Amino acid sequence: MQLHTLISWMESFAPPHLAEPWDNVGLIVGDPRQAISRVMLTIDYTPLVAEE
Repeated sequence: MQLHTLISWMESFAPPHLAEPWDNVGLIVGDPRQAISRVMLTIDYTPLVAEE
C-alpha cells in the first residue's frame, strides 16, 4: 500500500477541517508516494518516537 492511500482513508475518517487550530494534522514526516507495510501513530513526535 502507498502512504497516500492510508492518508486518504484517515482523512475520510477524521477530516482535517474538523481539527482545532492548534492541532498538527496530516503527514508531518515522509513521502506520500512511499510504500508502507505498517503504521505507527503518535500524539507527539519526539526524538524518542523517531528512533522507534
